Order: sequence, then structure tokens, then C-alpha cells
Amino acid sequence: MKETMLVRMAAALVCGGLAGAACAQNYPDKPVRVVVPFAAGGTTDFLARYVGGKLSDQLGQTFVVDNRGGAGGTIGADIAAKAPGDGYTLLFYHIALTTAPSLYKKLPYDTERDLAPISLLGTTPSIMVVHPSLKVNNVKELIAMAKAAPGTLNYGSAGIGSAGHLGVALFEYYANVKLSHIPYKGGGPALAAMVGGELQVMIQTMPDTIRQVRAGRLKLIAVSTAKRVRELPDTPTIAESGVPGYDFFTWFGMFAPGTTSKPLIAQLNAVVNKVLLQPELQAEFRKDGLEPGGSTSEAFRALVHSDIAKWSKVIKAAGIQPN
Repeated sequence: MKETMLVRMAAALVCGGLAGAACAQNYPDKPVRVVVPFAAGGTTDFLARYVGGKLSDQLGQTFVVDNRGGAGGTIGADIAAKAPGDGYTLLFYHIALTTAPSLYKKLPYDTERDLAPISLLGTTPSIMVVHPSLKVNNVKELIAMAKAAPGTLNYGSAGIGSAGHLGVALFEYYANVKLSHIPYKGGGPALAAMVGGELQVMIQTMPDTIRQVRAGRLKLIAVSTAKRVRELPDTPTIAESGVPGYDFFTWFGMFAPGTTSKPLIAQLNAVVNKVLLQPELQAEFRKDGLEPGGSTSEAFRALVHSDIAKWSKVIKAAGIQPN
């Protein structure tokens, strides 16, 4: 009984200054639309459905996924950015949100003004692999080979502006080397080309790629994050292998329209972070190569801001243009 009263009192405090549907005491009182700016089946879609289900359990309303793919995610982001800030339209997106301002000359929304970060949902590291035929065993040897013959080493990705493309572009930027990018129509075809020997280098998210490493089809030389990853404690980072400052990971997060009130953002942040602490969720995330997130909305906003600035420099230096 006391716990119930405390919950109600906390809700009333969060509700201060709000009215109508946005009030913490009656939000949500109808289904919530969750915009996923990609086709069904990817990691962002999985997160939206899985986390959305947990939020439904917590809040007693259905969180309905609305897949709105196209233009690298900017179509779905625009829909969310222009929706009313009443908590009934949310956006699940990833790091591409921060590369779009540099990749597209005219976005129909202002990323930092029109979208309000709620919480970081999770992150996933990438790994740097080379084909076994390439006579390098570490990052330093790869850099030496790349500098000896600029542009002769090929790397692939899921397409221009994809995480795999940008991860290598960031490596080129920090290591001062030049590789040749070959874009594919998806991560699967790119990985198949890597295994087949059409490519020599790749920086790709860990879950699918590590299977090829363990099967002996690819050679692992580094992980992309600033710190070593739990699953690969003996594998050095790119940063500690001769590229100081290199840190690359894919993040996934939850956003609301920019007009959403701060108290409602705080309420959503609290319930999302509570869900992210559930042992069942954490086990499910890690099974798929995701490290569970959880953050304040302010910390997540700071990450978005810094990534926009970082990718602006990298994309300009690499001369990357969208398809």
C-alpha cells in the first residue's frame, strides 16, 4: 500500500505543469505509435518490438510499430519530427540519425531541434577483420600495407553511409590511409563477398561477422570500441593498436518529437531505463550482440550532439555522398 502511494506521489510530481493526455497520471490512455524508419526485420525493428512490448507491460497500452523505411531513415524521422509532442508518436533510430545531416544537403527536419532524445537503448561493437589471404596479423601491419599501396585494399559495406562504410572512413581519417570502398545492397552480400575473397578488409557489427571468424573464414585483428569487449577480452582495440582516439560503435535510441515537454520526456526516460534493467531483456540483448543501454535524456542528447559534429568532419574528409 505504501509503495503504491509513493508511486502515485512520484507520478504527480513528474506530472507538474502538464495537462490533458500528457499528464503522468493518465499517460498513455491510448495506443502509442512507434516509428521505425526502416523495413521490418533489422535490429532497430527488433528493438522497437521487444522494448515496445516491455513498455506495454509497464504502461498498460499497446506500443504499435509503424515501419516507414526510405532515404536512409530520414522519411521515418521526418514523420516523428513533425508529429504532435504528446507522447503518442515515438521514434526508434540508430547512429544514422547523426550522419544524415552531413550526408543529405536538405533534411526536412532539424535533427537537434525537432527530435528529443529519451534514452540510449543499447550499443553494439564492430570488429575489424581481414581475409585470411591477406598477410597481416594486426592493425599496424594493415596500416603499413595500406600506406605502401594507397587505394589497393578493398573494403565493403551495406551501402554508402552505412555503419560499415563510416567505420572504415573513420579509420582512414585517424590512421591517415586510403582504402577503396565497394558498397553492396546489404550487410549480408558484403559479408559474403568478404568471405569469398573479393574484399580484403571490413569493419562490421560483431554478431554475424564473429561466426565467420570462428569458422576460420575471416581473420579478426581488432575491435572498434575504445575499450575491449567482454566477449573478446584478448582482442585489442583499434585505438590501442596504433590509432589513438579511434572509437566506433553503433548505438540505438528512443526519441520523441522536439515539442514534447520535459516532464513527459522524464517520465518516458524513467520507464525505459527501468525496462532496460530487466535481467530477461539484458540476456536477450546480449544474445544478439547488443550491450543494454540506459541513460539520462541529457546524456543521450550530448552523445547525439557530439556524433553530429564528429561525422560531419569524417564525411567531409572522405567526400562521402549518398546514393
